Amino acid sequence: MDDFKQHPPNSNQIDTEHHRPDFLYPETEPIHKDDGDSIHNSERELARKRKQEKAEVRKKFLKIYLTLLQKNDIKAIEDLIATQLAKICIPLFNREYLLLNVYLKVNDNKQIDTQVNNIMDHVPMNSKQKSALAKSVFYIYVDKKNASMIDRLLEMVSTTNDHALYRQMDMVNDTLISGGIKYYDELKSDLEDVEYTKNNADTPYLEFLLSVIYKNMGNESKSKEYKNRALEDCKGTVYESLIKSQN
Repeated sequence: MDDFKQHPPNSNQIDTEHHRPDFLYPETEPIHKDDGDSIHNSERELARKRKQEKAEVRKKFLKIYLTLLQKNDIKAIEDLIATQLAKICIPLFNREYLLLNVYLKVNDNKQIDTQVNNIMDHVPMNSKQKSALAKSVFYIYVDKKNASMIDRLLEMVSTTNDHALYRQMDMVNDTLISGGIKYYDELKSDLEDVEYTKNNADTPYLEFLLSVIYKNMGNESKSKEYKNRALEDCKGTVYESLIKSQN
């Protein structure tokens, strides 16, 4: 994904089905079996060259994608990702994830739901990809209080080795969606540890969650105390808009 940081070229630079690079075509030159080590060397060199050429085409493709994304040209991006070139150069999960990012950018909730379900139902994912998907959309469904989608995402992440992410999602789900107090002791202990809170960028959100837990327990005074602390400590942090939107 580092390629995404580069400035994309004009979209008319994309290779079409009739102008595919050489690496997409099968080799026509015969290979003689009596060449010994030279055969293996030439095959390795050919493989290296094809890999390099494919990487260049992928890089070019992603630049074009960014150009269209900057313009919010959704139809053009959908057409681009549906091309044979995209299917050859970009793995299935990456293609579908690129589409999801388009819908996230323009806040198309209907398409976000469709794409998330499409990926979860039809796209094979490894642990890293499952975590990436969950991180991209989890808080959208928290904001909507969409318990069924939150449960699906939790179940998906539970099959990964990303235990920290699962714990975070479960904590948010139990506290904000289920109205539970499962993490009361843990959060209270953490937030009473001065050294822990001083060096922890997540402190404002943990304070917010504890304020909600106190509210779930019916302790309004403690809830207000931690709510005010969260609002004060979140200023200028990545959690500011998130806390205020859930407040």
